[in-house]
Amino acid sequence: MSDITGSIDRIEGDLAVILLDQGGEFIIHKDSLPSGWHEGSVIRFRLELDEAEEKKRIAEVKELQEKLIKRTEEKNKKE
Repeated sequence: MSDITGSIDRIEGDLAVILLDQGGEFIIHKDSLPSGWHEGSVIRFRLELDEAEEKKRIAEVKELQEKLIKRTEEKNKKE
């Protein structure tokens, strides 16, 4: 696991711009910020892999690909 920290620099419309301590910036919808935030609040992000979610998404993409291939094959048979 890896942590990234930064501070809320400014709000642009519905987006919060967070300046990262490691350099760069992170832009997120302000509704996703924790309650009690304000400009200057320090935010910590925890980065971790979610292998279960990755497998789920891969399965969903494969299913969509198979449907598209089947639909294309059926369309080609009609032509």
